[in-house]
Amino acid sequence: MSFILKHQEQRPASLSILKQADIFLNGEEEGVEEATKRAKKRRKKYINQQQHEGAERWLKSRRAGPFAELMKNENIDEKASFEWLRRGILQYDGERIILAAQDQGLYTNAFKKVMGLTQNDKCRFCKEMTESVSHMLSGCKILLSEGRYTTRHNNVCRVIHWRLCRYYGFDTSDVAWKHVPQGHLENSKAKLTYDVTIPAGRHVTNAALVPDIVLIDKRTNKALIIDVSVPNDFGISRQEREKIIKYQNLKNDMDTFELQEVEVVPVIIGSTAVIKNNFHKYTAMIPGNVNALELQREVLRESIAILKRALGCKLVA
Repeated sequence: MSFILKHQEQRPASLSILKQADIFLNGEEEGVEEATKRAKKRRKKYINQQQHEGAERWLKSRRAGPFAELMKNENIDEKASFEWLRRGILQYDGERIILAAQDQGLYTNAFKKVMGLTQNDKCRFCKEMTESVSHMLSGCKILLSEGRYTTRHNNVCRVIHWRLCRYYGFDTSDVAWKHVPQGHLENSKAKLTYDVTIPAGRHVTNAALVPDIVLIDKRTNKALIIDVSVPNDFGISRQEREKIIKYQNLKNDMDTFELQEVEVVPVIIGSTAVIKNNFHKYTAMIPGNVNALELQREVLRESIAILKRALGCKLVA
């Protein structure tokens, strides 16, 4: 025992059990504080290391890697795209479905074929295209004809229209989900149209005459052409360009309304709530404090409903 005590006395305080015990028993707070700081520092270092290694595995995964690469794209707002997860706006079941969809972790026919579980990778509804998660969420003509994608799109439009109605003093409900957009609204402050044809003084392609929402602010004599789209996550940049180009002729023709300024405002959200860096720039142009998170929530809820309808959402282990 004397040999052990002598050995412990010769060791540094940080390595000697007896000396560390004396520090705690004698109430030497400085020593306790230093030990706590070292422990916290090591814990933080370990957590950071584990997170880094996890992110590397995510990027290298053949299945989940494409979405991980998308999040690293300089045009994508990674933080805002996952704000719904940090805020906990979905229940656990909804969260796991969306995260599994992003990582291609759902039992689609395409996944089953890769795993050798089936020879048919075609969509169980349209029977034509490969049944991937992206196809289910935005590309199936049968789900489109059932109104699945239209419902999701209209729910986003409803929230924007509700915000505008409250801002300009139009009669509306106290909550967005009860709001029923009307085709024409007008008062002394603004004129607001929803899904109606805008008269043009020259030929414009029919589809480009019916934007989702057109706002004319009478006080500033400015107009906004607001159009919403919910494509698959990998198609948001393309869809943004298409919306801007689509309404250029209508924008130019509205100059005949003697407006001071007309702007096209594309509101593009990926089917699992991915948004670009410029998303907030566009929503800031819309009066009424349009909140990105509430628009993402509408998209996510309907995307979950689509996946449950299509797949039953059995997840890959």
